[in-house]
Amino acid sequence: MTRDPLQRPQHFVPGLRAAPWWDPDELPIVDELERRFPDILEEFHDFVFAGSLMLHPQSAGGPRKQLTTGDWNIVDLWSNGSLNPRNAIRAPVTAALLAADDDVVTGESTLAYFSVVAPHSHVEPHCGPTNARIRIHLGIRTPEGGRIRVGRETRSWQEGRCLVFDDSFEHEVWNDADVPRSVLLVDVAHPDLPRRRRRATAARNGADSIREGWARDGARHTPESELASLAAAEFRSVFALVGPDRAAAVQSAVAKVDDEIPLLRAAASCLEARAVSGRAYARPWAVLSEAADHGAFDHLEDAELADVIRACLVAWRSVPANAAAARLSVARWRPEQTASVVRRLTALGLPSMCEFLAAFERQQGAPPFGATAPVLLAAQRERARAHAAT
Repeated sequence: MTRDPLQRPQHFVPGLRAAPWWDPDELPIVDELERRFPDILEEFHDFVFAGSLMLHPQSAGGPRKQLTTGDWNIVDLWSNGSLNPRNAIRAPVTAALLAADDDVVTGESTLAYFSVVAPHSHVEPHCGPTNARIRIHLGIRTPEGGRIRVGRETRSWQEGRCLVFDDSFEHEVWNDADVPRSVLLVDVAHPDLPRRRRRATAARNGADSIREGWARDGARHTPESELASLAAAEFRSVFALVGPDRAAAVQSAVAKVDDEIPLLRAAASCLEARAVSGRAYARPWAVLSEAADHGAFDHLEDAELADVIRACLVAWRSVPANAAAARLSVARWRPEQTASVVRRLTALGLPSMCEFLAAFERQQGAPPFGATAPVLLAAQRERARAHAAT
């Protein structure tokens, strides 16, 4: 059979079915991704509010060939044969789905990451490195004007639903909307690839992972002056990423809390897109701890409490010096530190959680709020699930 001229991977495995678009029902993980979409969406929001998006290596300014007109950002979950431990602990539902699927674990060059294409951006035509994998896009935020061409056919995403395609075929992405397009990208092994071949290729592809360029980019030093300007840009776009409904929910939760709490007043101002300045917000967990001790959160549901924490995070990160300090602190975190904090927090009540984090900030010497906010949310959700189970 003659190969389609639009299928041009660097590494071609003969004998595998070749079609640009696939029926989602052929891949078992699709049902689980769509069923758990609400949880995956919450975890994506945690990453957004924590400022965890990073530049795609093939975006403008990335270490590899530029493919993008406009910004393309990602949060890495799976690559190089294993989960990213720093991000996996903050997205326990999504990480568990990936780790439990053999087609992800043993697939050749399989990746998983949240992908955010900025408004009015274009990812140029290109082909993936191998035909030994199949790619899934779970729609997270899918505005009109967002579309993808694979082969000769163009389709659009739907929130909570999966598109499945073979990225070894030429493909390109447009986002002509005024808001970002966000998806969860998950690669799985091609169903026709023998099991023994999957394990062999997964082991072989460790050192020459196509994410090596990403790692080099992450290790590159960024001046603090540049971090400050990046923080300002993140603040302007953070609510565009989560959308007006989610932003309204956060604002509603903040409105339920005593407006005499200075940090929460600042958070409300942020929700109205007003600048926040000054040094009053250097210890946000101390403020939350005090508020919790005085019963300020007793009337909030679990989801509303999480929204209050997110709002505080936005307020705190909107001060460029604080945002820069958080970014530098996150870079110093080790996976075992994150895991240890989650274990401690899961066993604590809210006031004790906040006290623990306030002490942790003091011990670190630089505010790690950007790292601990999603950790706290993950712990809080685990506590809620455990309580519901009993």
